[in-house]
Amino acid sequence: GTPNKKLGLSKAAHMVVGYEAQLTENLNTKIDLYYQALYQVPVENNDSSVFTMLNSDEGYVNVALTNAGKGSNYGIEYTLEHYFTGKYFFLLTASLYNSTYKAMDGVTRNTKYNGNYAVNFLAGKEFRVGSGARANTLSVNGKFFYSGGRRYVPVNLAASMEKQETVYDFTHAWENRLDDIRQVNLSVSYRMNRPKTSHELVIDIVNVTNNQARTWEYYNKYTGKIAYYRQLSFLPNVMYRVHF
Repeated sequence: GTPNKKLGLSKAAHMVVGYEAQLTENLNTKIDLYYQALYQVPVENNDSSVFTMLNSDEGYVNVALTNAGKGSNYGIEYTLEHYFTGKYFFLLTASLYNSTYKAMDGVTRNTKYNGNYAVNFLAGKEFRVGSGARANTLSVNGKFFYSGGRRYVPVNLAASMEKQETVYDFTHAWENRLDDIRQVNLSVSYRMNRPKTSHELVIDIVNVTNNQARTWEYYNKYTGKIAYYRQLSFLPNVMYRVHF
């Protein structure tokens, strides 16, 4: 059957209060307070279910849904930005927030993405190498990201051991977070300018510090213990580009 064929759209009401100031010609700052009320959110049509589309990573679901769910997002966000002048730029954003929902069981829970805080810092600088119209360019860019850990549904270890497969305890869905996520990315490029083309060598490194925050747990039937998925590990990439 197609129980979701006539499912309606989610709806939201937004309220934002902000203040912005131009500190210098190239430096801008702003702060925003926001509240978002979500309603008619698709949730599973089951009084004991905790499922909401607000937590879904995929567009396809195999359960019957109804537009009876609710949710809310609110918080404060600060931004400090230096525009790309003087051969450099930076952007700092910091957020404190809360994100909750209510499914058919009527219980207010954290959403899967409720990390509560996040900091993001981007910066980059260009260096001129040589002189004249064909001078080469060395660029260095970095990104630092820090956020509260991922919310998760804990494993019911006893039930998992009995069934020899992962069984989750949805009565405690999304109550707690795993490890805070930290990631430093670094990119260095060298561009060589020629009369008709330019050549660029790029070294891009993801997760320079190889931080291994836990992002989800599951039952490992081979060890009989709880195991974890972790954030993407240290990953270097080397690219060579020719620009015509």
